[in-house]
Amino acid sequence: MKRKDKILIQAQLQFNEQGISAVSLKAIAKAMKISYGNVTYHFANKAQLVGQLYANMLTEHQQISMAFGAQKNLLEAIILAPNDTFEISFRYRFLFIDFATIIRQYPDIHQQQQQLTATRMEALAPIFDLLKQQGYFRTEIPPSQIQHLMQISGAIRTFFFMHHYTEIEQTKNLEDIKRSYLLYVNQLLYPYLTPSGIQVYKEVLNLE
Repeated sequence: MKRKDKILIQAQLQFNEQGISAVSLKAIAKAMKISYGNVTYHFANKAQLVGQLYANMLTEHQQISMAFGAQKNLLEAIILAPNDTFEISFRYRFLFIDFATIIRQYPDIHQQQQQLTATRMEALAPIFDLLKQQGYFRTEIPPSQIQHLMQISGAIRTFFFMHHYTEIEQTKNLEDIKRSYLLYVNQLLYPYLTPSGIQVYKEVLNLE
């Protein structure tokens, strides 16, 4: 493994454990038992390091998104999407837990996040239209409300990792957290579903 990748792994570990603000490049170098110069050779500052980790997370998410369009049952795919992305988000959870820090200290990353949200909303809009045609989404819901749903969906995922920080760090059963995450995110969908959509919702989530 290249040293650059080892630095990223160590930084990711420390950011998750201590938070972005508490970790310096010197602390990363000390933990790796290498010189500070060896770290700054690959990453001149912490912003570059955080930016690379954010880019890595996006790449992992995009691999899942590429397979999303091939799903035959779109509603089921949407309901299960948090399951597919949870482990990636968990590995990079500092990006969610330290969201306010990123907004203040790393505006370039925050701008990328906003652009990504806009792109996802544009891509998902026709999918929600199709769900209306299939009888799963209520037809009387205006497009503006669907856009609001997509915006809130991103915010609620971030809030989950912030709100459940202690529980996540102390858990010995990640599957329980994953299940909680799946149910937590999907609660947003329920008010928008038709009776047929609710039936699929309950079947997919194994709810009575």
